[in-house]
Amino acid sequence: MFLAVNPDTAVLSDTNSQLIDFYETCVSDPKKVSDLALQHPNSEECYYRVRSSRPRLPETKAGRFLYLNKTCWGGVYRLNRLGQFNVPFGKSGRKICNRESVELTARLFGAAVILCCDFAESFQMTQKGDVVFADPPYTSRGQFNGFVRYNEKLFSWQDQVRLSKAAKAARRRGTFVTVCGSFHRDVLSLYERFWVLEVRRKSCVAKCPDARRTVSECLIFSRKPKANVSGLQRVSSAFLRSVPHGE
Repeated sequence: MFLAVNPDTAVLSDTNSQLIDFYETCVSDPKKVSDLALQHPNSEECYYRVRSSRPRLPETKAGRFLYLNKTCWGGVYRLNRLGQFNVPFGKSGRKICNRESVELTARLFGAAVILCCDFAESFQMTQKGDVVFADPPYTSRGQFNGFVRYNEKLFSWQDQVRLSKAAKAARRRGTFVTVCGSFHRDVLSLYERFWVLEVRRKSCVAKCPDARRTVSECLIFSRKPKANVSGLQRVSSAFLRSVPHGE
């Protein structure tokens, strides 16, 4: 979203320290990072060798991060209980990266403030006229979350509740907030009097192509957007009765 909008100023934050370190190192030396990623072939043997490596320098860590992201299955980022990246090889056969794209992206990220922090800290920085776009892991209450064994550890239901409270506080300060989520009654019930747009798409996260069914997600807005967007609904008790609990 940041790259699509390309704002003059921005604050980007995440709790994934490896991701934030990668962004910061790319901004400092994008050519070095892309060169280090491109020195490895997109092969299964090389992938598992790089995955098991433990580089120490910031630039070699960033090169490894970029290489694994482009060659792992589905571009998924997942750690085991020991904090080790454990996504299998993707067998994509694609080019690792494009140097020019990495350098261009690094210049754009160089205009932003990049923080490794909890979302609450970022939300507290907002004021009237600011815009927040939050894209948390899609966790819902109970067992209706497709990644319940994974996302619940990353972002629990209590984190969803905290996010809704932070969004409401930011709205009171005059900040325009957009939150992505699953189109699920429990999630939407946290945002009464907000506006919601249901978005249906084909799921890409399934090993078997036949299992990649259409899923319902949503964009939740703190106020009705000025743009003419069809399908917007006000989150109310009556509306929530028509929303499924899950599949």
